[in-house]
Amino acid sequence: VLDLTREYVEEFISNKVTSLPDNKLRELHTFTNVFKDIMSDKTGGVRLKKMQHSIKELFTSVMDVFPAWAVTNLSINKRIPLAPGIFDMVIIDEASQCDIASVLPLLYRSKQAVIIGDPLQLQHIVNLDERAMQQLKMKYQLNDTKDSSYSYTTQSIYDAANYAAHNKNKVFLASHYRCHPDIVNFCNNPNWYN
Repeated sequence: VLDLTREYVEEFISNKVTSLPDNKLRELHTFTNVFKDIMSDKTGGVRLKKMQHSIKELFTSVMDVFPAWAVTNLSINKRIPLAPGIFDMVIIDEASQCDIASVLPLLYRSKQAVIIGDPLQLQHIVNLDERAMQQLKMKYQLNDTKDSSYSYTTQSIYDAANYAAHNKNKVFLASHYRCHPDIVNFCNNPNWYN
């Protein structure tokens, strides 16, 4: 399946690109080269800023050709310009495992968001202990905040979205492919792991 998917995507891109006018092809080629430079850049500084500016200028044109993108919360910084609402929608999957702070740049780049998750899955991993969190609260005068609905250490983006939605715009997924009886029965069978 993976090989067929790769072949399909390569064929789709090839057909899409070969039908572009020359000016769009040049912009796409320039974008690709600058993008590769950004991804390989280890120095940062002025050169990186210039490359990021070039990406930002070309991105609208590239979006005409490739309107859907897939990135991780932590990789978006180098890959997609920081501009408000450049995407119609962002879909955050496995949201209970995403901290709020790392999702904010994704939300900023989008006009709408779909937050998908399971509150019974593992939470995001936090390397900030409670003492450090309290010190930050004091430093930025957040001590009076009794509402912990948006706490970095204890709340995921799923929790924040669930809190903010107030029982509207929520959809509960009652069944999905992982609930197929053959899969569930196999997993529930105590002899399968012996």
